[in-house]
Amino acid sequence: MIKLYRAEKCPDCDRLEEALKELAIAHKVVFADKEAGAESNRGNVPALVDGDDRVAGHTAVFRYIDRMKMSLALWDQFQVDTCCLCRGGGGQ
Repeated sequence: MIKLYRAEKCPDCDRLEEALKELAIAHKVVFADKEAGAESNRGNVPALVDGDDRVAGHTAVFRYIDRMKMSLALWDQFQVDTCCLCRGGGGQ
């Protein structure tokens, strides 16, 4: 699960959290200023941890989320709700 490490009063962090919600991506928000020793790259918040990927800083996290948006858009583009019916019927 993706973890977003953020500060309590941080407008950019609010926008990043909202972007993750809009994408409907499962994530956990960790308030780094409340949790000592959080994996936030030594206090560099916001930070995002996605498996082995660790991204820190507003610009880098926004870019990472933009790449996720593009990946999801491509995924949606190639999803179809149709099925193939074979000639002659029977669906074989």
